[in-house]
Amino acid sequence: MCPATPPPWRAQRRDGGWFPARQVRGKYGAVPTFVLHDGSVFTRTDLLMLAAYRGVATEVVVKHRTGPSSPRPMTLRELAAALGMRGEAFASKLEARRWSALRLEECGGRIRNLRRQVAFPLHAPGGQQVGRYVADFVYEQNGQVCVEDAKGFRTAEFIRSRKHMAAEHGVVVIETRKG
Repeated sequence: MCPATPPPWRAQRRDGGWFPARQVRGKYGAVPTFVLHDGSVFTRTDLLMLAAYRGVATEVVVKHRTGPSSPRPMTLRELAAALGMRGEAFASKLEARRWSALRLEECGGRIRNLRRQVAFPLHAPGGQQVGRYVADFVYEQNGQVCVEDAKGFRTAEFIRSRKHMAAEHGVVVIETRKG
């Protein structure tokens, strides 16, 4: 039994070579993703394969003030723009899936005023700002503001920030985990 042949841009380069099956990962093993407005999810590897198939350059030449120019890889957004895709970039697949689910709940009327990457200032007891917490999602449900964070891995920094948010802003951060 033969598996279905994948589209050529997913497996083979223009020069006849094959792409490695390695996935580009971010901090803590998260796979950065790009989501189109129709809900299609692309990883960086998918976009690189599509760019190679279409013959689109995947490097940007950076001009330095003090030295010669040097090429650097395109960011996820730059790569998607070069391929003519319009959508949103996410830090992980979990965050992208949760955003899609929350968008559906907003369309259904269960939640309102859905926003992404909202910053909350964090202050010391004397009133001096010591940092900020950036929530993945903020929305209103039943008249209450809900702050949500999609976590594949719970870090000490997140635990500290969550406690600080509860003490300073009186907001309980909802943690969304895999599963």
